[in-house]
Amino acid sequence: MTIVETKTLYDKLVDYNVRWFRELIEPAKTAGVHISIENTCDGRPQKFHAPFTRASDMMALIERIDEPSYGICLDTGHAHIMSQDIPAMIRAFGKHLRTLHLNDNLGRITPVHPDQHLFPGAGTVDFQSAFDALKDITFAGIINLEPGQFLTRLPVEVRDAAMAGGALVAKAYMEVVGYQ
Repeated sequence: MTIVETKTLYDKLVDYNVRWFRELIEPAKTAGVHISIENTCDGRPQKFHAPFTRASDMMALIERIDEPSYGICLDTGHAHIMSQDIPAMIRAFGKHLRTLHLNDNLGRITPVHPDQHLFPGAGTVDFQSAFDALKDITFAGIINLEPGQFLTRLPVEVRDAAMAGGALVAKAYMEVVGYQ
């Protein structure tokens, strides 16, 4: 039996992703692009943990890729659906956290686990603790709102106001924890 035959499906998936992301190193460097790999979310009931949902999975992937231009994008909605401790993830990622997709949802609700892409505070994510963790690691990356379907349900004339409101909510969370 070869080593590949003894590997689990999860190990094979990690190996594939490492190879895939390493293939992108040179084209990204040529284009002057940095890559942030996002944590995943699979809300379907499973008997195994979905890949790349936990901080340890993401850190192992980044460490195996071993390329300074790679970082992590934390999607707070994905983490919440997968019942992850978002502040602990932020602290575990530390300097590797480059991008934050800031969105909210109602978490894991049996049997449905929708990735609702609500604005911060419209769901059940503890954003004050998340911003405390961002302050702890002196996060200086990109924070973006990811309203998705929420925004498309609004009339076109209202969307700019909704985005401005979402940005004000994110800024207010930063101010509450004293994040500069």
